[in-house]
Amino acid sequence: MELSDRYVYHVFTTKNFTKSANLLYISQPSLSAAISAKEKELGFQIFDRSTRPISLTPKGSIYIEMLERVMNCESDMLNSLRELDKPLTKKIIVSSGIYLSHYILPTVCGAFLRRYPDIAVDIDLNSKSQTTFFQKLDDEMLDILFSYSYDAKKHNVYTILTERIIVAMHKCFLTPELRPYALTHNEVLGESYSAQKEVTDTTIFRDVPFLETNKKAITIRYMDAILSHYTPSQYSISNVSHIGLHLNMMCAGTGALFISDALTKVSNACYDDIVFFAFPKEISTRKLYALLKKGKRIEAPVEKFLELTKEICATDKYCSLYYE
Repeated sequence: MELSDRYVYHVFTTKNFTKSANLLYISQPSLSAAISAKEKELGFQIFDRSTRPISLTPKGSIYIEMLERVMNCESDMLNSLRELDKPLTKKIIVSSGIYLSHYILPTVCGAFLRRYPDIAVDIDLNSKSQTTFFQKLDDEMLDILFSYSYDAKKHNVYTILTERIIVAMHKCFLTPELRPYALTHNEVLGESYSAQKEVTDTTIFRDVPFLETNKKAITIRYMDAILSHYTPSQYSISNVSHIGLHLNMMCAGTGALFISDALTKVSNACYDDIVFFAFPKEISTRKLYALLKKGKRIEAPVEKFLELTKEICATDKYCSLYYE
């Protein structure tokens, strides 16, 4: 902001030229001349000098309002620059109710530690708490939350990765109808299958028993929407919030399972005798997001953790430990 603007604002706050001149350590004629020059430059009077104390003209009021906006922007800029000069010492609190993140977070945290050794990371997975993950984010008890859903009014949203929902089952359930659509694990990993191998008629699964996951899980919503009707496996799993046990049960031949292709890339399950089935992208694609509270200032350590997460997931490096 120009010096003449600072003079104008000072006179506005004191409502007196003489008082402002004394506080600014300049002569009253010099201050009056500087403001008159500014008014000439603008093409209108800022102050109505006929009143006591002096007051703003209508155009002067608008000018002062805009001047205050400029001053606030300058203040924000200086605060941001000072933040950059501060050492990156802070604890980041990250949370997720997504099983896939159990594989992603260790990889990201390992790389983050090597790049920023002075920043601590606290991973909060306390799903038994009466406070939901979303409430914790809204209450600023978390910095970053990984989720498949969000509230656009409350959250700043960053896409971490895109995955496909597929069916995995033991070869023992293969039927002549299913065999033409069966994919190997390598085909799933490389997404090297054609659209002709995507299942559009889901009645071919009518004789296959399906393991049911947590009723609240987002994956089972895809299962209900894509299959409409299915035969539940005679094996049920209670009080398990994550899909790790379901994966091993599926590999053991107790039933088919809806699972994300991204999870098959990182899990240590044995897929030697497992076949997979894909569906059209428009009904089977979902995204994993990182959520930040909207309106909350994004501090440098949080921003760097988010950037590294996106960097790793963009190249599928979350599949293995990430070393630069």
